[in-house]
Amino acid sequence: MYRFAYIHGFNSGPDGRSGRLLSVVTGQAVVCLSYDYSQPFEGCLSALKKQLNFYFGASDRICLMGSSLGGFYALQLRHAAISHVIAWNPGVNPAVQLEQFLGSNTRFTDGKRWIFTESICHSYALAPDARRWNESEVGAETPRRDIYVGDRDEILDSGLTLAYWRGFADLHVIQSGHQIEDYAPMREVILSGLKQDDDAAS
Repeated sequence: MYRFAYIHGFNSGPDGRSGRLLSVVTGQAVVCLSYDYSQPFEGCLSALKKQLNFYFGASDRICLMGSSLGGFYALQLRHAAISHVIAWNPGVNPAVQLEQFLGSNTRFTDGKRWIFTESICHSYALAPDARRWNESEVGAETPRRDIYVGDRDEILDSGLTLAYWRGFADLHVIQSGHQIEDYAPMREVILSGLKQDDDAAS
């Protein structure tokens, strides 16, 4: 079964607007994974892996999507069911890129305040090179990867993202800031894996 999952960005949550918008675009419920970004990188990655194993079985094929830090994690995760990864304005070096958020932060989804510490920020220095996919270890071929970068991203350097992922993903420059207001123009790419399954079944 072809299914969709989404990982929210920094200072957001699983009940944010993007998950709802993507459910409309896909025409099915999108599984919104969650992680506690006040915790170190390895703990967040482990929590997301456990959720993938909980929500998806061996017969599932997943289109895993994410925005910003969620896009970073979507590209980091390794799971045999992942057949397509789509990331919007993903971080590529959070240990540096997240330094702008050190100190007190307010979550968009519930207005709660929390503290982002240097030790948590610098834990991202332990993140491996997400571009490499060890097929023998994962037990599946490298998934298709589509990365969208906004030409007016006011949070992350889109040029860095393009340079980092060039040759390892299909790159798309779109007219957008950091937050994606409308996913509908990407509908064809988002649904491409679902269409392949439908074509194969017919």
